[in-house]
Amino acid sequence: MPLELPKTTNSRTSSEGANSLDEGQAKSRIEAKGYENITGLEKDSRGIWRGKGYLQDGRFVHVTLDLEGNIYSELYRTVIEIRRLRGPLNPLETPN
Repeated sequence: MPLELPKTTNSRTSSEGANSLDEGQAKSRIEAKGYENITGLEKDSRGIWRGKGYLQDGRFVHVTLDLEGNIYSELYRTVIEIRRLRGPLNPLETPN
């Protein structure tokens, strides 16, 4: 039997969601949920707002405001790449 997904009906139109908001309105909605110092807000081709900000405890996050008005965040992660040096660690040493 094939997998069937439930049919969802949405009484809201996209004009009532984030797609109809300007940048200031999107920023205000995100800040109203407790996020601070929202910057870099951009609306993508689907009408979803994405930016950066801080949680109240000071952690840096990426924030998203979707078409339904839901706000999501993901902690910003710094990736540090460690590369092994080729050759002696001490420049005075000579390789074998």
